[in-house]
Amino acid sequence: MNAEIPNAFTDLGLGKVGAMPDGKDFMTDTSRVNTAIGRAMWSDKVHHSGARCISWTTPAGLAFERTVLYMARASETACVATWREVLKKIPAGRLVLADRGFSRDAILYPNFNVHLTPCFLTGRDQFTSGEVESDRRKCELRYTSETAFSRVTCTTGLRDSIPRSLFTIMEDMCDWGHAYINLCAPMQPPSGAPEGYFNNSKAKEKKEESKRKRRSIIKEQKRRRRESQAEVATAAQRETARDSEL
Repeated sequence: MNAEIPNAFTDLGLGKVGAMPDGKDFMTDTSRVNTAIGRAMWSDKVHHSGARCISWTTPAGLAFERTVLYMARASETACVATWREVLKKIPAGRLVLADRGFSRDAILYPNFNVHLTPCFLTGRDQFTSGEVESDRRKCELRYTSETAFSRVTCTTGLRDSIPRSLFTIMEDMCDWGHAYINLCAPMQPPSGAPEGYFNNSKAKEKKEESKRKRRSIIKEQKRRRRESQAEVATAAQRETARDSEL
């Protein structure tokens, strides 16, 4: 696991971070079957009916666990509590980098993994400069867990509002969306990866070659167009000169 930790984490002394949880509410059609179900699906995040999912990613941005989809009124802590047996896969001693909504969830992890979250004001007027700087660095490192959901929503059915016709396959779509995260390049290269492993230089070279060919073709087309226009202009001048002689 140490080889998977990006250098950005180890440079800040966070080389023991093993997981980063984040929640996502997918908007859905409102259920008209039962008003209780409609209320249970209401999401304060998106101000719409929705389904809530908690995902855990590695520091490099790869997904390794997610909850099932719950009705969005369920709190994030309640969702984590239902998944506590699965969370034993996070080794003891590994830290969890999370936002404030997960600050009291360490007790729900079988290995009691310490949670690192932004500071709280707790009655004060403002944060100290040290707290601001520390929180800024933590939030910068947490962007991978939040950005991961942008890859999940590459699945067309999970965009915008999920229609009732897709309710029966929502879990399958969510599974595929999380699998797609791991088919993409890591958001931060693991420290143990060989240099240049994720640069995909061959693909870049092929793309540049394609651009060069396209520019060459366009340039040739413009040259031929100019020559054709010049020939037409010359022919017109000759025709005009012939008419004037007559």
